Amino acid sequence: DLAPAAGRLTLTYRPQLQAAADPLADNHDETHFIQEISGLFDYIGQDELRRGRCLAGPHMDDIEIALDGVALRTFGSRGETRTAAVALKLAQADLVHRTRGLRPVLFFDDIFSELDKDRSRELQERTAADHQVFIATARGEDVAGWDPPGRLTWRIDAGRVTPSP
Repeated sequence: DLAPAAGRLTLTYRPQLQAAADPLADNHDETHFIQEISGLFDYIGQDELRRGRCLAGPHMDDIEIALDGVALRTFGSRGETRTAAVALKLAQADLVHRTRGLRPVLFFDDIFSELDKDRSRELQERTAADHQVFIATARGEDVAGWDPPGRLTWRIDAGRVTPSP
């Protein structure tokens, strides 16, 4: 909804241990899969002990985000990448609301610097009514004219936080 004309956004889960999953996809049996993944963990395990940190597991996996089949990490503009990140954050907030009945607090840091005015306005409209939102920005004009109910503004100058009109 932030940029309806932009195209179709897709997410693809990319496990770090894809090499271990490939035999399973190639119709090998479960025993072969277990041998493959155990071998990888044995190989990685020695390196993990030497380095003192975990080098394999789901925390090392990735999610590829693509717009009309083109990877945003490689080919996306800063605005497209930022729009995709915001869209995912809003989708996450909607999921929490639907499953838990709660509206999460949204935090955005310098969110408007890479968004055009239309996308900025859409983000403001989508969040103003239903969410508590914290926005950090170095440019006051990014939120000028945006006056959701209960808006409070603070200014940080020389390490001091003061209310701003």
